[in-house]
Amino acid sequence: MTIYDKPPQEAETMLADLLNECEDFAPLKEAGVTVELSWARGKEDKDGYKPHPLKSRGHQVYGTAKLTNLQGRSLGQKDCVVTVDGDHWDESSQRTNEALLHHELYHFELVVGDDGAVETDDCGRPKLKLRHHDFEFGWFLQTARRYGADSNESQQFKQVCDAAGNLLPLVFTEPPKGDEERASGQAFATDTAALGAAVGKFKKLCRDHDVTVEFAKCGQAERESAKVG
Repeated sequence: MTIYDKPPQEAETMLADLLNECEDFAPLKEAGVTVELSWARGKEDKDGYKPHPLKSRGHQVYGTAKLTNLQGRSLGQKDCVVTVDGDHWDESSQRTNEALLHHELYHFELVVGDDGAVETDDCGRPKLKLRHHDFEFGWFLQTARRYGADSNESQQFKQVCDAAGNLLPLVFTEPPKGDEERASGQAFATDTAALGAAVGKFKKLCRDHDVTVEFAKCGQAERESAKVG
């Protein structure tokens, strides 16, 4: 069972800061799009089991993005709603939580007409649509193990490498520890030891899926970056 509550002030502030200061959401801000933040938690049953509060197609998710329908808008509700798994939020770092809010906000996209102007609905509010993920995967480990590079799973992995190979080593890098570094996000690029270890993990993952990558040294610090061939 899922219970809903008001979000903590820190989450409200973080959402507002992203909308007001992140260039990715400048079009939403300029159009005056409003976003409601909702909080979800799992409720323990009599046996002490606490289910995941949010799911999509049967799988646990940490956040959802939903557009408010015309009736809701006519009643004064905000244009869209972001719902967050409050249990997961409590266990995550500030930067991880910010990334989650960014992800959900990035789903909201303005509907623009042929003339380049933002379209509006019967309430005079800007029309929105949900932006799809850049990648959507269905993945069975056993299929990948059995068929290797011939499997759809490995081909999906190569698709990600082809599109974003330079970013993937950062996925395996430990996040910066200090709040200042977390806020700037620069430690990923400057901590060459951590990035080197991350590149090693990434290379192994590529070998496991028969994906060919080339790594080039760059700069005096000899930072490694991945280039998919």
